Amino acid sequence: MTIKIDGNFVCIGGFCFCETPVGIRFNGEAQSNQFINCKLSQAQGRVTGYVSGGNNPSCTPVRLASIERFPFSSDTNSTAVGNLSTGHGRASGSSSDISGYTAGGENASAKIDVIDKFPFASDTNGTDIAEVGNCVEQATGHTGPTSGFHTAGRYATGEIRSYLYASDTPGVDHGTVPDVRIMAGVSSTTCGYIAGGTIPTSPGTTDAIRKFNFASISPSTDVGELTVAKNDAAGNQSLVNGYVSGGGGRTDLIEKFPFAADSPSTDVAELFNNRDNMSTQSGADFGYQTAGNPDPPSPTGSTTISKFPFANDTPSTDVGEIIISRCTAVGQQV
Repeated sequence: MTIKIDGNFVCIGGFCFCETPVGIRFNGEAQSNQFINCKLSQAQGRVTGYVSGGNNPSCTPVRLASIERFPFSSDTNSTAVGNLSTGHGRASGSSSDISGYTAGGENASAKIDVIDKFPFASDTNGTDIAEVGNCVEQATGHTGPTSGFHTAGRYATGEIRSYLYASDTPGVDHGTVPDVRIMAGVSSTTCGYIAGGTIPTSPGTTDAIRKFNFASISPSTDVGELTVAKNDAAGNQSLVNGYVSGGGGRTDLIEKFPFAADSPSTDVAELFNNRDNMSTQSGADFGYQTAGNPDPPSPTGSTTISKFPFANDTPSTDVGEIIISRCTAVGQQV
């Protein structure tokens, strides 16, 4: 019988144990209530974070197609991976076990309906595999167990679209959220959360946290509030909490809310520097924020990669740089 050790994973034959912030996890039959599925949510990676698309510099109309990646195992600058089939500004993103997805958004002055997919196993360009089903920018992406989600956004009137990872097929209707845009997106193992955003029919920003179920088609529900109303914020997720950082006014707040209970967020830490329009990536132990638009605004935008720990409430730190400064990009992880 083969025994393999890989970081915090120990595999004996076909079964693996791993240590996580919430205890020991096991990928076979549960032997006690402390053993649960060893696989992290796809919304948390073990190895690599990706940043794709976006606008450069400083949110100007130049839409980027480039894909970059950086390792979770060390604090290192990103490297180039390839290019999406087209530039995507203000798109949504999700991650399967094997591929990253960048969906919708805008290219130059036009809204686009493209779902781009690129493989994690090799440095390869993305391919246009299907349509989201609406030409929407300023939407939010969510990573579910079997599908990616493209939520709300400008001109979407609160529509949630889902697309399957197993087949390159167009998005389908998956329920509704309020007519809101430029929100923070967070994914638990069972639900997608949207936090904050701009409500066009009621000018200004909202502090609402809403969630929808990945497994069933149903409207979202209001489950809590942020500490302050904001748009253009960024979302991360651990196994047990959702995090919302930065946002409108280029704040430095990092807030968190629990998945186990519907309750308001709390202010737990500060960003390395004030930014909005960031992309995010979530590892097993850290949340990452990449690029964005700093305060004061810069004509060249930001190239910062920062991270904060899930295990304790401490500020994020600068851990590297991406190659091309950008904002409104999307993040993926594996």
